Amino acid sequence: MTITKLTRTDLAPDMEPYQALFAQADLSQPAPSLSGDLQPRLFYALEQLLCTPAVSSFMLVKAPEEPEYLQWLTAETRTLHEPTAPLYGVRYDVDGARVTLSPAQRAEDNFASTAPVVAADWV
Repeated sequence: MTITKLTRTDLAPDMEPYQALFAQADLSQPAPSLSGDLQPRLFYALEQLLCTPAVSSFMLVKAPEEPEYLQWLTAETRTLHEPTAPLYGVRYDVDGARVTLSPAQRAEDNFASTAPVVAADWV
């Protein structure tokens, strides 16, 4: 077994070839949207959900417990969604073993909202 002792300069990355790239002005500005590149499966699912008519367009996304990620995901989803109605969601009624589901009529209905994209963080 050979033991090689590394110096501090051996462990530091050689950044000289990348200095010109780091100095470019356009890289310092955020891209318009990297969503599809960063989370392709998630954003494909969001596009399918938002463009396909459904009784209730509801998606539960499991994400890391980081407020910044949740805020970013909410903002990106809002850019994908073009609101068409002032009221979103459904109303369900339970009568014994019978459950009926209908589009929401008022904001007070079960699972109704006046916002098209809502985010919540809970543990």
